[in-house]
Amino acid sequence: MNILISFYKTVKEFFVRYPAVMSGYIIYSYLFISTIKFFLDEKEESLGAFDIFQRFDSLLWMWLLSVSLVKIIDIRTKLYQHEKEQMMHRQDLEVKKMQLSTLLEIVRGLQHEVNNPLTIIMMTSGKLDRQLIAQPELRESVATIKGAAERIAGTLDSFSRAKQYEVDTSPVGNIAKPPDLSEGR
Repeated sequence: MNILISFYKTVKEFFVRYPAVMSGYIIYSYLFISTIKFFLDEKEESLGAFDIFQRFDSLLWMWLLSVSLVKIIDIRTKLYQHEKEQMMHRQDLEVKKMQLSTLLEIVRGLQHEVNNPLTIIMMTSGKLDRQLIAQPELRESVATIKGAAERIAGTLDSFSRAKQYEVDTSPVGNIAKPPDLSEGR
């Protein structure tokens, strides 16, 4: 039984892979049989033009059928490739959507954990800045701390509003950046 199933699959695969060859085999087999029959009939009686046409007219229809079969298989193959590409594109979009959703969840978690200490740093740096009016080098350090804290807050805000992101390569690996951050640096 397995041999029969294996043979069926092999023949079916051959038909699908080489439809023009198979239709050629069928057409030429029919032509051979028709020609032999024609010569046998010619020995027994004389055949007219209509008899000759009647013997070989089905060859024309078989040829048209085989051309149609090859075209149909070609169209089906192209359709299959197109649908496969569309499915891959849809899967790619779904993966990117899931990645963006995951990124936004992580950013929201980071915002929740970072915003409270960041607010304290920014408030304290503002207070220190007002208290250190007479010491310019310390005020410069406080301004650097305040600028870094604002940069962190801005980056987290950009990530939380992002509808897409870009991936940049750095020495530590791939880094996700919202498009507006990538242009600003």
